[in-house]
Amino acid sequence: MNAPGERTLKVGHGVFDPLRGELVLGDRTVKLRPRTAVLLSYLVQHPNRAVGKDELMQAVWPDVVVTEDSLVQCVKEIRHALGEAGHDWIRTLPRVGYAFVASDLSQQQLTAAPPAESPADPHAAPPAPVRWRLVAGLGVLALVIAGATGWRSWPGSPLASASAPPRSFVVLPIVNLTGDPAQDRAADDMTEAVTDIFGRGLLKVVAPSTASTYKGQLVDVRSVGTKLNVRYVVQGALRMDESRPVLTLRMADASNAVQLWQQELPIGPGWSQHLREDVDGITTAFINAMRTADAQRSGNPDAVKSAELVSRARDLLRGPPATTETERQQQVQALLEQALRLHDESASAWALLAFAYLYDVRFSSDRARKVKQAVAAAERSVELAPTSVPANITRGWVYIEEGRPAQALRMFDRAVELNPKDAWGLASRGYGLIHLGRPQEALESVRQAMRLSPNDPKLVRWHTFEGMALLQLGQHGAAVQPLAHGATATPPHAFAHLYLASALALSGRVEEARAQVARFQQLRPDFTLRRWRAVEVSDAREFLAQREHIYEGLRRAGMPE
Repeated sequence: MNAPGERTLKVGHGVFDPLRGELVLGDRTVKLRPRTAVLLSYLVQHPNRAVGKDELMQAVWPDVVVTEDSLVQCVKEIRHALGEAGHDWIRTLPRVGYAFVASDLSQQQLTAAPPAESPADPHAAPPAPVRWRLVAGLGVLALVIAGATGWRSWPGSPLASASAPPRSFVVLPIVNLTGDPAQDRAADDMTEAVTDIFGRGLLKVVAPSTASTYKGQLVDVRSVGTKLNVRYVVQGALRMDESRPVLTLRMADASNAVQLWQQELPIGPGWSQHLREDVDGITTAFINAMRTADAQRSGNPDAVKSAELVSRARDLLRGPPATTETERQQQVQALLEQALRLHDESASAWALLAFAYLYDVRFSSDRARKVKQAVAAAERSVELAPTSVPANITRGWVYIEEGRPAQALRMFDRAVELNPKDAWGLASRGYGLIHLGRPQEALESVRQAMRLSPNDPKLVRWHTFEGMALLQLGQHGAAVQPLAHGATATPPHAFAHLYLASALALSGRVEEARAQVARFQQLRPDFTLRRWRAVEVSDAREFLAQREHIYEGLRRAGMPE
C-alpha cells in the first residue's frame, strides 16, 4: 500500500508520479492527461476497495459538471497506459464503480468492501436498485409538476437559461479552419486546455467530453444553453493569419445569443504554455464580461453600474500605478465601496475590498480598525458565495492578520479542495503553513503553485514565500535567490528585503546583507527588530523558534534592536 504523502505511488510493477502525471513501467514512460492522472492517483491511494462512480466524479471533477462518459474515458486511458495488465489492476465493478487491485481479492470481496474511513450513516444514500426506483418516482413527479406549472419552466423553453447557474458555461469544440487536417488534434487539445483554464474559480463548467458531442455541428447558442443548462457559450476557431495560426475565442449569452467578449491569441510551438502565461488577463476579462452580463440581465441599473465600478477597480490593480501604490490602493478602495453602496451582493467586490483594507496593515497606525473592516468584508464575501475559491482565500488572509493561522489554513485548504488547480490557493496555503511552523509542507505547496502558474503576476510574492520557508528550514544559501526575486518586485515587497538580508548574513555575505537592510530602511524608516516582533501574527511555538534564527541573521546585517 502507498503511504500518504509519498511523491510516487506504486502501480503494479511500475511507479506513478501524480504531480507530473507520469507513469513509469520498466523503460516506458507515459504522460497522462491531468484529470486522468487525478483519477489514477485517487484509485491507487484507495486500494482493494470498491470506489463508487459518484465518489470518483466528485474527487476528479469537483469544479465541473460531467457525465459518466468522462469517467469511462479516463479509465480507458489508464488501462491503455498500463498495457496488458490494465484490466487486472483497474477492475470494473458493474453498477458500483471501479477498484485498484493491489492484492489478490475476489470480485465479491471488492464489491462488498466499504469505503475507507466511512462509518455507517443512517442517512446514507440507498442501495443502487432502491436509488433508481427513487429517481424514477421523482421523474414522474417532475412531469406532474411541469404540467401544472406550464411550459415556461420546461427545459426546452426559451426561458430555461434564465434559471441556469450564474457562472455556468460550456466551451464548444474549437473548429480547425487552417485547412490542415493534422491540426484537428491540436484543436481538441486547445478545447480541453481552454475549458480547464477558464474553469478555475467558476461554479459550473461542462466537461469537454460532453461538449464534444457538438463537434462538427452547426449550433444554435440558445439551444446549447437550454440543453446543457448554462448561461454562457464559448466558441473558438483555429485559423491561419498569413503564415501563423491564430486562436479566436468568443463568448455569447445563451439566453439571447449576443456576443459579450472576443479575444485572439497567436499560436506557436509552445501554445499551451503561452495560453497559461496569459491566463490571468484572459480569465479576468472573461469573468468581467460574465459579471456585466449578469448585472444587465437583472434589469437593475444600480447593479450594472456597480459591476462597471468593480471592473475599473480590477483594471487599476492589474496595471502599473499611475501614482504611488498607496494612492492606487485608496482609489481601488473608493471604487469598491461605491460599487457596494449601489449593489451589496457582489461576493467578488467584498473579497477585493477586504484585500484593499489589508494593504500595508502591518505598518498602519490604524491597524485594529483596518483588520476589523477586512473581517466584515471577507465574512460577507463567504456568506454570499460559500463555494467561491477567491472568497475562501480572502477569508484565510484576513485570519492571518487576525493572528489566527490555524483558522487561515482551514480556509486555504477549503479553497484547494474546491479547486485543486488554483495556484493562488496553493500559494496561500503555503503562507499559512509557514506561520504554523511547518516550512517543508509550505515549500511543497508554494512550489506546486509555481508549477501550475509559472508566469503568474503574483509570482514574485510566491518566491518570497519560498524563501521564507527555506530560511525556516535553515537552508540559507538556497533562500537567497527566491528572496532576491521578491526584493525586486514592483511595488516593492518591503519584508522581502529583511528576509533576504537575513539569508545573506547567515550565508556569510554580510556586506550584501547590510545593503538590503539599508534599502529596507529607506522604505520603512525607524523600523526595528522590536517593532517586527510586535507585528508578528502567529504565536505557534515552532514558528517563533524558527523566527529567532531569522532575527539573528538581521542582527548580523546591522538591523537595530
